[in-house]
Amino acid sequence: MTNFKEHDGMLFKQPKPTFKVGDWVDCKDPVGVPTQCKVLEILEHNVIVECKTGHRWSLPHNNITRKLSPSEIIVNIGCMSGTIAESCDHNYFLMMHSRPITNCNYSMIKWTAIDTETREIVESLLKAQEEEK
Repeated sequence: MTNFKEHDGMLFKQPKPTFKVGDWVDCKDPVGVPTQCKVLEILEHNVIVECKTGHRWSLPHNNITRKLSPSEIIVNIGCMSGTIAESCDHNYFLMMHSRPITNCNYSMIKWTAIDTETREIVESLLKAQEEEK
């Protein structure tokens, strides 16, 4: 569905955003560096986002390149980074990553080993992945 925007007496089609508040998106930060952020608010001319480092930005709509699936969001924990997946052991979750030296593509991380803020992110991603199924 599209809406129309008037500019200098002419109507222009504006595509409706394919993302909503609460979605994680690939975007370009204010200096053009690609990053992953969560959509906090959608305004007429811009989008308020917060990235995983806690930075908040107001970005033009065209800085949002695409909506991310919860299984695509990269989380940083200490010196590791990767996507999150559920473990069969409820005391752990999985961080999917590439480690060619050890031929291992995941790490098992104990829930008690992470801080509250990271735990909230991981739990929300796992919940969103479950809802996506």
